[in-house]
Amino acid sequence: MTEFNEDWLRKTFKGGKTNSISGDKGGGKTHLAVLFIAILKALGFEVFTNILFKKCVSIDKNGRKKFVEAYPEGIHKVESLTDLLKQICQILMNDPYKPSVFFWDELQNSLSAYDWNTELFRAIIKFLSITRKFGLDDNKRNISGGLCVTVMTPSFYRGIPKAIREELDSAFMKDEELYELFMKMFPDGKIYDQKEICFYKRGRRNILNEYNLGEIFEVGTCNLCDEDKAKVGDIVYAQKGFSFLEFGKFDTGKKLKLDDFNDFLNYTSKAIPEDLPKCVLDYLKGDMNKCIICGNETPNPKYCSRKCKNKAYYESHKMSK
Repeated sequence: MTEFNEDWLRKTFKGGKTNSISGDKGGGKTHLAVLFIAILKALGFEVFTNILFKKCVSIDKNGRKKFVEAYPEGIHKVESLTDLLKQICQILMNDPYKPSVFFWDELQNSLSAYDWNTELFRAIIKFLSITRKFGLDDNKRNISGGLCVTVMTPSFYRGIPKAIREELDSAFMKDEELYELFMKMFPDGKIYDQKEICFYKRGRRNILNEYNLGEIFEVGTCNLCDEDKAKVGDIVYAQKGFSFLEFGKFDTGKKLKLDDFNDFLNYTSKAIPEDLPKCVLDYLKGDMNKCIICGNETPNPKYCSRKCKNKAYYESHKMSK
Protein backbone atom coordinates (compact mmCIF):
# COMPACT_ATOMS: atom_id res chain seq x y z
CA MET A 1 0.00 0.00 0.00
CA THR A 2 1.15 3.52 -0.82
CA GLU A 3 0.63 6.41 1.61
CA PHE A 4 -0.08 10.06 0.92
CA ASN A 5 2.71 12.50 1.80
CA GLU A 6 3.10 16.27 1.45
CA ASP A 7 5.49 16.20 -1.51
CA TRP A 8 3.28 13.76 -3.43
CA LEU A 9 0.15 15.82 -2.70
CA ARG A 10 1.73 19.09 -3.84
CA LYS A 11 2.87 17.50 -7.10
CA THR A 12 -0.45 15.76 -7.76
CA PHE A 13 -2.55 18.87 -7.08
CA LYS A 14 -0.13 21.37 -8.61
CA GLY A 15 -1.67 24.34 -10.39
CA GLY A 16 -2.62 23.65 -14.00
CA LYS A 17 -3.11 19.92 -13.52
CA THR A 18 -6.39 18.13 -14.18
CA ASN A 19 -7.30 15.04 -12.15
CA SER A 20 -10.33 12.81 -11.92
CA ILE A 21 -12.05 10.74 -9.23
CA SER A 22 -14.37 8.08 -10.58
CA GLY A 23 -16.10 4.99 -9.29
CA ASP A 24 -19.37 3.25 -8.57
CA LYS A 25 -22.25 5.17 -7.00
CA GLY A 26 -21.89 5.03 -3.24
CA GLY A 27 -18.33 3.76 -3.61
CA GLY A 28 -16.75 6.60 -1.63
CA LYS A 29 -15.72 9.15 -4.30
CA THR A 30 -16.91 12.15 -2.29
CA HIS A 31 -15.44 10.66 0.90
CA LEU A 32 -12.03 10.50 -0.83
CA ALA A 33 -12.42 14.05 -2.19
CA VAL A 34 -13.29 15.40 1.26
CA LEU A 35 -10.26 13.60 2.71
CA PHE A 36 -8.08 15.36 0.12
CA ILE A 37 -9.84 18.64 0.90
CA ALA A 38 -9.02 18.35 4.61
CA ILE A 39 -5.36 17.49 3.94
CA LEU A 40 -4.82 20.17 1.28
CA LYS A 41 -6.48 22.82 3.45
CA ALA A 42 -4.01 21.94 6.21
CA LEU A 43 -1.16 22.37 3.69
CA GLY A 44 -2.27 25.93 2.92
CA PHE A 45 -4.34 25.36 -0.22
CA GLU A 46 -7.48 27.37 -0.92
CA VAL A 47 -10.18 24.81 -1.70
CA PHE A 48 -13.16 25.46 -3.98
CA THR A 49 -15.94 22.95 -4.47
CA ASN A 50 -19.61 22.39 -5.24
CA ILE A 51 -19.69 19.68 -2.55
CA LEU A 52 -22.01 20.93 0.19
CA PHE A 53 -20.98 21.12 3.85
CA LYS A 54 -23.13 21.49 6.94
CA LYS A 55 -22.75 22.25 10.63
CA CYS A 56 -24.42 20.40 13.50
CA VAL A 57 -26.27 23.01 15.58
CA SER A 58 -28.29 20.79 17.94
CA ILE A 59 -29.04 17.21 18.97
CA ASP A 60 -32.45 16.39 20.46
CA LYS A 61 -33.16 13.86 23.21
CA ASN A 62 -33.75 11.15 20.59
CA GLY A 63 -30.31 11.71 19.12
CA ARG A 64 -31.58 13.36 15.94
CA LYS A 65 -29.22 16.04 14.69
CA LYS A 66 -30.08 19.38 13.15
CA PHE A 67 -27.73 20.79 10.53
CA VAL A 68 -27.37 24.12 8.72
CA GLU A 69 -25.20 24.84 5.71
CA ALA A 70 -21.72 26.01 6.75
CA TYR A 71 -18.14 25.75 5.51
CA PRO A 72 -14.80 25.51 7.31
CA GLU A 73 -12.31 28.34 6.82
CA GLY A 74 -10.37 27.86 3.59
CA ILE A 75 -13.16 25.88 1.89
CA HIS A 76 -15.27 27.94 -0.51
CA LYS A 77 -18.66 27.01 -1.96
CA VAL A 78 -18.91 27.32 -5.74
CA GLU A 79 -22.27 27.67 -7.49
CA SER A 80 -21.07 28.80 -10.94
CA LEU A 81 -17.89 29.14 -12.97
CA THR A 82 -17.97 32.93 -12.62
CA ASP A 83 -18.35 32.48 -8.86
CA LEU A 84 -15.24 30.25 -8.88
CA LEU A 85 -13.23 32.74 -10.96
CA LYS A 86 -14.18 35.74 -8.84
CA GLN A 87 -13.23 34.03 -5.59
CA ILE A 88 -9.89 32.80 -6.94
CA CYS A 89 -8.95 36.18 -8.40
CA GLN A 90 -9.82 38.04 -5.21
CA ILE A 91 -7.49 35.72 -3.28
CA LEU A 92 -4.71 36.02 -5.90
CA MET A 93 -4.91 39.82 -5.79
CA ASN A 94 -3.65 39.52 -2.19
CA ASP A 95 -1.34 36.51 -2.62
CA PRO A 96 -0.39 35.51 -6.20
CA TYR A 97 1.54 32.46 -4.92
CA LYS A 98 -1.47 30.89 -3.20
CA PRO A 99 -2.09 27.30 -4.43
CA SER A 100 -5.73 26.40 -5.02
CA VAL A 101 -7.75 23.36 -6.05
CA PHE A 102 -11.29 22.98 -7.38
CA PHE A 103 -13.20 19.73 -6.75
CA TRP A 104 -15.98 19.57 -9.35
CA ASP A 105 -18.54 17.02 -8.13
CA GLU A 106 -20.96 15.25 -10.51
CA LEU A 107 -19.30 16.46 -13.72
CA GLN A 108 -21.70 14.36 -15.80
CA ASN A 109 -24.59 16.65 -14.80
CA SER A 110 -22.86 19.58 -16.52
CA LEU A 111 -20.85 17.80 -19.19
CA SER A 112 -20.73 14.14 -20.30
CA ALA A 113 -18.83 12.07 -22.84
CA TYR A 114 -21.73 12.57 -25.25
CA ASP A 115 -21.14 16.35 -25.33
CA TRP A 116 -17.76 16.10 -27.02
CA ASN A 117 -18.86 18.05 -30.14
CA THR A 118 -20.67 20.95 -28.47
CA GLU A 119 -19.76 24.58 -27.86
CA LEU A 120 -20.02 23.93 -24.11
CA PHE A 121 -17.42 21.17 -24.34
CA ARG A 122 -15.00 23.38 -26.26
CA ALA A 123 -15.49 26.17 -23.72
CA ILE A 124 -14.64 23.81 -20.82
CA ILE A 125 -11.51 22.62 -22.64
CA LYS A 126 -10.40 26.25 -23.02
CA PHE A 127 -11.15 26.88 -19.35
CA LEU A 128 -8.96 23.93 -18.28
CA SER A 129 -6.15 25.19 -20.51
CA ILE A 130 -5.83 28.53 -18.67
CA THR A 131 -6.04 27.22 -15.08
CA ARG A 132 -2.23 27.03 -14.85
CA LYS A 133 -2.14 30.83 -15.25
CA PHE A 134 -4.05 31.43 -12.01
CA GLY A 135 -1.03 32.13 -9.83
CA LEU A 136 2.76 32.39 -9.80
CA ASP A 137 5.52 29.92 -8.90
CA ASP A 138 8.30 30.53 -6.39
CA ASN A 139 10.92 27.82 -6.97
CA LYS A 140 13.15 29.01 -4.12
CA ARG A 141 10.38 28.44 -1.58
CA ASN A 142 9.04 25.42 -3.51
CA ILE A 143 5.64 27.11 -3.77
CA SER A 144 3.47 26.63 -6.85
CA GLY A 145 0.42 28.77 -7.48
CA GLY A 146 -2.28 28.08 -10.05
CA LEU A 147 -5.54 26.19 -9.99
CA CYS A 148 -5.77 22.40 -10.07
CA VAL A 149 -9.13 21.05 -11.27
CA THR A 150 -10.29 17.64 -10.04
CA VAL A 151 -13.47 16.34 -11.67
CA MET A 152 -15.67 13.69 -10.05
CA THR A 153 -18.08 11.35 -11.85
CA PRO A 154 -19.43 7.79 -11.40
CA SER A 155 -18.26 6.54 -14.82
CA PHE A 156 -14.75 7.27 -16.06
CA TYR A 157 -15.66 6.60 -19.71
CA ARG A 158 -19.28 7.81 -19.90
CA GLY A 159 -18.87 10.75 -17.54
CA ILE A 160 -15.64 12.25 -18.88
CA PRO A 161 -15.29 13.23 -22.57
CA LYS A 162 -12.40 11.57 -24.41
CA ALA A 163 -10.52 14.84 -25.03
CA ILE A 164 -10.51 15.54 -21.28
CA ARG A 165 -9.58 11.92 -20.42
CA GLU A 166 -6.53 12.24 -22.65
CA GLU A 167 -5.51 15.47 -20.90
CA LEU A 168 -5.74 14.04 -17.38
CA ASP A 169 -2.58 14.10 -15.30
CA SER A 170 -3.88 11.72 -12.62
CA ALA A 171 -6.90 9.48 -12.09
CA PHE A 172 -8.23 8.13 -8.80
CA MET A 173 -10.50 5.14 -9.35
CA LYS A 174 -12.80 3.38 -6.90
CA ASP A 175 -14.01 0.77 -9.32
CA GLU A 176 -15.57 -2.62 -8.51
CA GLU A 177 -13.80 -4.41 -11.38
CA LEU A 178 -10.39 -3.04 -10.35
CA TYR A 179 -11.17 -4.01 -6.76
CA GLU A 180 -11.98 -7.61 -7.77
CA LEU A 181 -8.80 -7.76 -9.86
CA PHE A 182 -6.82 -6.46 -6.89
CA MET A 183 -8.24 -9.09 -4.53
CA LYS A 184 -7.29 -11.84 -7.00
CA MET A 185 -3.78 -10.54 -7.61
CA PHE A 186 -2.89 -9.74 -4.00
CA PRO A 187 -4.46 -12.38 -1.75
CA ASP A 188 -2.59 -11.37 1.43
CA GLY A 189 -5.27 -12.81 3.67
CA LYS A 190 -6.70 -9.44 4.64
CA ILE A 191 -10.22 -8.62 3.50
CA TYR A 192 -10.52 -4.99 2.40
CA ASP A 193 -13.80 -3.16 2.10
CA GLN A 194 -14.13 -1.72 -1.42
CA LYS A 195 -14.57 1.79 0.02
CA GLU A 196 -11.20 1.46 1.77
CA ILE A 197 -9.28 0.95 -1.49
CA CYS A 198 -8.37 3.55 -4.10
CA PHE A 199 -6.42 2.98 -7.31
CA TYR A 200 -4.24 5.85 -8.49
CA LYS A 201 -2.96 6.12 -12.06
CA ARG A 202 -0.63 8.78 -13.40
CA GLY A 203 0.14 9.54 -17.06
CA ARG A 204 -2.03 9.03 -20.13
CA ARG A 205 -0.82 5.51 -20.97
CA ASN A 206 -1.50 4.19 -17.46
CA ILE A 207 -4.82 6.01 -17.04
CA LEU A 208 -6.32 4.61 -20.24
CA ASN A 209 -5.10 1.05 -19.54
CA GLU A 210 -8.10 -0.73 -18.00
CA TYR A 211 -5.98 -3.60 -16.67
CA ASN A 212 -3.31 -1.52 -14.99
CA LEU A 213 -4.11 -1.12 -11.28
CA GLY A 214 -1.59 1.67 -10.77
CA GLU A 215 -0.68 2.63 -7.22
CA ILE A 216 -2.98 1.41 -4.46
CA PHE A 217 -4.02 3.52 -1.50
CA GLU A 218 -5.86 2.60 1.65
CA VAL A 219 -8.33 5.44 2.17
CA GLY A 220 -8.49 6.91 5.65
CA THR A 221 -10.98 9.30 7.17
CA CYS A 222 -11.14 12.75 8.74
CA ASN A 223 -13.42 14.80 10.95
CA LEU A 224 -15.22 16.23 7.88
CA CYS A 225 -16.28 12.76 6.72
CA ASP A 226 -18.22 11.17 9.58
CA GLU A 227 -21.73 12.57 10.02
CA ASP A 228 -22.65 9.89 12.59
CA LYS A 229 -19.94 11.07 15.00
CA ALA A 230 -20.61 14.77 14.52
CA LYS A 231 -21.12 16.76 17.73
CA VAL A 232 -22.68 20.18 18.14
CA GLY A 233 -20.42 22.67 16.34
CA ASP A 234 -18.81 20.07 14.05
CA ILE A 235 -18.83 20.58 10.27
CA VAL A 236 -19.17 17.62 7.90
CA TYR A 237 -19.95 17.20 4.23
CA ALA A 238 -23.53 16.57 3.07
CA GLN A 239 -23.43 13.02 1.73
CA LYS A 240 -26.52 13.44 -0.49
CA GLY A 241 -26.08 16.96 -1.79
CA PHE A 242 -24.14 18.94 -4.37
CA SER A 243 -24.48 22.30 -6.09
CA PHE A 244 -25.18 22.25 -9.86
CA LEU A 245 -22.69 24.47 -11.72
CA GLU A 246 -23.86 27.14 -14.16
CA PHE A 247 -21.89 29.76 -16.09
CA GLY A 248 -23.10 32.42 -13.64
CA LYS A 249 -23.71 36.16 -13.97
CA PHE A 250 -21.93 39.43 -14.58
CA ASP A 251 -21.69 41.85 -11.66
CA THR A 252 -24.51 43.82 -13.31
CA GLY A 253 -26.85 40.82 -12.80
CA LYS A 254 -26.95 39.89 -16.49
CA LYS A 255 -26.79 36.13 -16.96
CA LEU A 256 -23.59 34.88 -18.59
CA LYS A 257 -24.30 32.90 -21.76
CA LEU A 258 -22.12 30.46 -23.65
CA ASP A 259 -21.04 33.10 -26.18
CA ASP A 260 -20.10 35.42 -23.31
CA PHE A 261 -18.05 32.66 -21.69
CA ASN A 262 -16.21 32.01 -24.96
CA ASP A 263 -15.51 35.74 -25.30
CA PHE A 264 -14.31 35.78 -21.71
CA LEU A 265 -11.89 32.90 -22.35
CA ASN A 266 -10.59 34.52 -25.54
CA TYR A 267 -10.06 37.80 -23.72
CA THR A 268 -8.41 36.45 -20.54
CA SER A 269 -6.16 34.02 -22.42
CA LYS A 270 -4.20 37.06 -23.71
CA ALA A 271 -3.26 38.23 -20.19
CA ILE A 272 0.02 37.39 -18.47
CA PRO A 273 -0.36 35.60 -15.07
CA GLU A 274 0.42 38.78 -13.12
CA ASP A 275 -2.46 40.62 -14.82
CA LEU A 276 -4.95 37.76 -14.99
CA PRO A 277 -6.84 38.36 -11.69
CA LYS A 278 -7.56 42.01 -12.56
CA CYS A 279 -8.34 41.03 -16.16
CA VAL A 280 -10.95 38.48 -15.03
CA LEU A 281 -12.59 40.83 -12.51
CA ASP A 282 -12.70 43.65 -15.09
CA TYR A 283 -14.46 41.42 -17.61
CA LEU A 284 -17.02 40.15 -15.11
CA LYS A 285 -18.03 43.71 -14.21
CA GLY A 286 -20.12 43.50 -17.37
CA ASP A 287 -19.63 47.13 -18.42
CA MET A 288 -16.93 46.51 -21.02
CA ASN A 289 -16.78 47.84 -24.57
CA LYS A 290 -17.01 45.96 -27.85
CA CYS A 291 -13.91 45.77 -30.03
CA ILE A 292 -14.79 47.64 -33.24
CA ILE A 293 -12.84 45.08 -35.32
CA CYS A 294 -13.81 41.63 -34.01
CA GLY A 295 -16.65 42.41 -31.58
CA ASN A 296 -14.96 40.81 -28.55
CA GLU A 297 -15.44 42.33 -25.11
CA THR A 298 -12.59 44.61 -24.04
CA PRO A 299 -11.92 47.14 -21.25
CA ASN A 300 -10.12 49.28 -23.83
CA PRO A 301 -12.04 52.03 -25.64
CA LYS A 302 -11.81 50.52 -29.15
CA TYR A 303 -9.65 47.40 -29.60
CA CYS A 304 -9.31 44.12 -27.68
CA SER A 305 -5.74 43.42 -28.78
CA ARG A 306 -2.75 44.85 -30.60
CA LYS A 307 -3.64 42.61 -33.55
CA CYS A 308 -7.04 44.30 -33.95
CA LYS A 309 -5.47 47.73 -33.48
CA ASN A 310 -2.91 47.01 -36.20
CA LYS A 311 -5.63 45.67 -38.48
CA ALA A 312 -7.66 48.88 -38.02
CA TYR A 313 -4.58 50.98 -38.77
CA TYR A 314 -3.82 48.94 -41.89
CA GLU A 315 -7.39 49.21 -43.20
CA SER A 316 -7.55 52.97 -42.58
CA HIS A 317 -4.15 53.43 -44.20
CA LYS A 318 -5.26 51.35 -47.20
CA MET A 319 -8.44 53.43 -47.62
CA SER A 320 -6.50 56.68 -47.48
CA LYS A 321 -4.48 55.55 -50.48
